[in-house]
Amino acid sequence: MKYKCAIIGLGRIGCGFDDDNKTPKIHTHAGAYTKCSKTKLVALCDIDKKKLKKYSEKYGISKKYQNYHEMFKQENIDIISICTDAKSHLPIVKAAVTTGIKGIFVEKPISDTNSDAKEIIKICNKNNIILQVDHQRRFSKFYYEIRENLSKEKIGEIQSINIFYGSGIINTGTHLMDLIRLLFGEIMWVEGFLNEDLPSEKDPNIDGLVGCKNGTICRIKSLDLRKFRVLEFDIIGTKGRFRIDWADSTAKYYSINKKSGLVYTEIKEKKFSIKENKEHLLLGLENIITCIQKKSQPLCTGWDGYRSLISALSLISSSKHNGKRIMLPAK
Repeated sequence: MKYKCAIIGLGRIGCGFDDDNKTPKIHTHAGAYTKCSKTKLVALCDIDKKKLKKYSEKYGISKKYQNYHEMFKQENIDIISICTDAKSHLPIVKAAVTTGIKGIFVEKPISDTNSDAKEIIKICNKNNIILQVDHQRRFSKFYYEIRENLSKEKIGEIQSINIFYGSGIINTGTHLMDLIRLLFGEIMWVEGFLNEDLPSEKDPNIDGLVGCKNGTICRIKSLDLRKFRVLEFDIIGTKGRFRIDWADSTAKYYSINKKSGLVYTEIKEKKFSIKENKEHLLLGLENIITCIQKKSQPLCTGWDGYRSLISALSLISSSKHNGKRIMLPAK
């Protein structure tokens, strides 16, 4: 059996990132549906006629719509990807759940407000629909292996965590907040400061501190990614260090080598690699299918998306009050 699937929103993550033919890897929902043996992409939806024409021809899709209400009336769809602006997610979910849909793969952030995010979760729970948010690192064994190594104190007691990101605290920052939660546990408080050197009309770049339930504190610093890309976690312990590039999911690991002739102890880079045969989006799609079949919870639930959203929004709020510490709900 193949699940019938559709994509709403044919922008970069929907289809566009795979326009670069230099790499065989897939980086879009369309690519994942096409590559997955258990799914069939049957319909595309976007208000932009040019995108509809371009990607319907590229993927051989005859059913194309400018209105998702019309698409839901005409098509019998099992799984949809919502790749539109965050503020449109709730209306689309409301329309989708009336059609007997089984799974929703929604892009991050889950919504643009706390209340809408909660409503999306409530609607999907009520209608027994699998809701998965595309915080892609949740689907990768690489980050679970990093977490396992941290729990085994491979680098000893953590002394410092410095994180670099860019392109907005909502756009990139919600990914960042989710990864902090995955590696170090629930976020309990934040302190944020606006980076006035970077553009922030729609999505501000916030520097600050993020405190986790287990006492871990992460320092986040926003950078101008228009110059060059730096998306890194630098985790320094008492026995070693992890430098994680969370753009391409690679890491450098350093551990104590020997004492030098001075009073200092040296650390040396050691081999650390984890091979994954599938792209994150494809792994996420396969997880949705497993959850539909087994009626289980996805790797990145609606509540995961909600917690990451309120963490980012709280950083913005804190930055408007001179870095005032904002406590997040415990549950």
